[in-house]
Amino acid sequence: MKVGILALLRDRMKVTYYTNREIWEFCFHIYPLPDGTSARKVLSVNLASYAPRIANRDPKLDDDIRTARTGAHKHTTVIVDRAHPFDVGFENFLFLVRPKSDEVLNTQWGSILLGKDYHWKVFVKGMFVEKRGFLDPPALYYGVNFLRSALNRGGQSLILNRDRQNLMTHGEVASTIAEMWNSLMIGETEGDKIVSAYLQIMLKEEEFLDTSMAEGLLSQKAAEKLLEQLKAMYPADTFFYFDQEATASEVLHISLSFSIWSF
Repeated sequence: MKVGILALLRDRMKVTYYTNREIWEFCFHIYPLPDGTSARKVLSVNLASYAPRIANRDPKLDDDIRTARTGAHKHTTVIVDRAHPFDVGFENFLFLVRPKSDEVLNTQWGSILLGKDYHWKVFVKGMFVEKRGFLDPPALYYGVNFLRSALNRGGQSLILNRDRQNLMTHGEVASTIAEMWNSLMIGETEGDKIVSAYLQIMLKEEEFLDTSMAEGLLSQKAAEKLLEQLKAMYPADTFFYFDQEATASEVLHISLSFSIWSF
């Protein structure tokens, strides 16, 4: 929560909580350091009573703010005000834009975002962190929202600092994505859809971050499902092979016929 508020305030947004009969207005306060020559910016909260009767009589209040103030004893409402028109990048916060449910694949480590609007994008706990396109190979095909690292088996790990920078290493990111896809493919929910989505990446000529750790981390059950889906896509006599040569740029599908003669 604090990281999200900091990000909004730094983007010149105003964040106010109406909760538990109080108004929490988040802001930055400048506090001088003991040496008297410098100061530091500290996240602070201005507290006030929610005062429902005053809010009802105040013509300057917008309807949404008046509703938040008068209902604060029952509900918590967060109001984010933008400083200038179109100044808020709502698409950078998943908890504001709410992706379509059929475009989100949830796992214990986070979510895979299938929608085209989220391709190449990395989110951490719902906040946009970076875009991994072809200028920063290997590119990320589907979007991903991390909640925790798969390499920290003991619980949640710190994967975002206060400047919204991802603290996960390249290998940790790739491993976590592979673990996410593996758990989805061996699950029972929407299995064919998930396998098809992952196979779509594997069949592309370009290398993607989504599949870079697939060989070492996908389970046998997930691999069998991928092979079953692949065989269903091509005629029965199609020949598949794997080439580790780095210069290989084309895969040929060859059909062979054998004749057996007896004398």
